[in-house]
Amino acid sequence: MQAVHRDLAPKGTLRAAINFGNDVVARREAASGEPRERAVDLANERARRLAVPCPLLAFVGVTGIVEAGAACRARQSPAGAEPSSSRGAARSTAA
Repeated sequence: MQAVHRDLAPKGTLRAAINFGNDVVARREAASGEPRERAVDLANERARRLAVPCPLLAFVGVTGIVEAGAACRARQSPAGAEPSSSRGAARSTAA
C-alpha cells in the first residue's frame, strides 16, 4: 500500500481529473452543483483508502485530462472514452 500511496499521492494529495463532458462518467447536481457519478465516487473512495484529500480537477473532454496528466497535474482519471478524442487517449490514466 505504501508504494501505491507514493505513486498516486506523492505529496499527500490525490489529484483526480474528472471528465464532466460525459454524463455517464461524471455530472454536476443541478440544484447544488455538487459533482456526482462513477468517476467522482472512484476518486473519493481511492482517496479515502489512501487517507489523503482529493481535490477534483474538472475537465470537459478527454483532451484536457491527457494534457493534465502529461504535465503531472493529475494522478488519477477514470475518464470515459469519447469518439471524438479516442485517438491516442483510449487509456483512462493521467499519470
